[in-house]
Amino acid sequence: MLRYLGAAATLRVLSLPPGPLAYRFLANQIGGRRRARGEVPTSYLGRANLLLRLIDENGLSASGGRVFELGTGWINWYGTVAALAIGGHADLFDVIDNRQLDAAKHYFASLDQLDFPATSEASVAAVVGAACTARSFTELYSSTDIAYTVDAAGSLARFPADAYDLVVSFHVLEHVQRESAADTISQLGRLLKPGGLSIHQIGIDDHLAHYDRRAHPKQYLSISPAMWSRRFENQLQYFNRLQLSEWQQLFKGCGFTAVEVVAERCDMGNLNVASEYRGLSDLDVTIVTFVHRRV
Repeated sequence: MLRYLGAAATLRVLSLPPGPLAYRFLANQIGGRRRARGEVPTSYLGRANLLLRLIDENGLSASGGRVFELGTGWINWYGTVAALAIGGHADLFDVIDNRQLDAAKHYFASLDQLDFPATSEASVAAVVGAACTARSFTELYSSTDIAYTVDAAGSLARFPADAYDLVVSFHVLEHVQRESAADTISQLGRLLKPGGLSIHQIGIDDHLAHYDRRAHPKQYLSISPAMWSRRFENQLQYFNRLQLSEWQQLFKGCGFTAVEVVAERCDMGNLNVASEYRGLSDLDVTIVTFVHRRV
């Protein structure tokens, strides 16, 4: 647990100015080089194939529909996969531009390893080809209809209502401030066409445990919310600790109808769960993928 405690303390210190700017600069430089050289993680390939399966099973493959991705991160990976599968326009949105061109080119060169529908083969091949020579994200997307937008305030007001056939995010919603989660889901619902599809994969695991393999994947459940706020929470890598049942209620309250829930679970073992969490179900869920339709 020393690494867990050390990571918590370090991230709290780095959350103070000018720590976030320095952290993001170093993380992008070091992380970008690592991602541009190493193997594309199997987690990225597996999640992309899960997304492709869900798109196909829900009748959106080659539909020519519109895609919106919330929180594109370093590579714009999932939004691009969705756009290629559907064959329509995509708006990719983030609150800060952390894109890493060399890493994106390296990842996009592996797009042809994914289970795209046959109708997407030409588009995928064009992006794979562009990944070899592109000198900018504009060139990388030259064969696609993809637009990238940054808004530090996180406002989605500029995007039209009832306009998108698919809204998607992967490992983003857990980083939304707890008190803002319902509003964020409501905003995403505004963007969707009636009957439109929503696919969101949310990491419910303890993100501090990523720094310490000896820590339990749901270690934070053993810490009271008050103690967590005083000693462990940080704004640099904030995660809201909302559980499966809480997310289900939030989506339902914002007018979404559940289509499918894919949950990954862990062994709770002898973890001593804090009293504040004991009334919640499915505490063993570490990653959940929600598929909803807008009513």
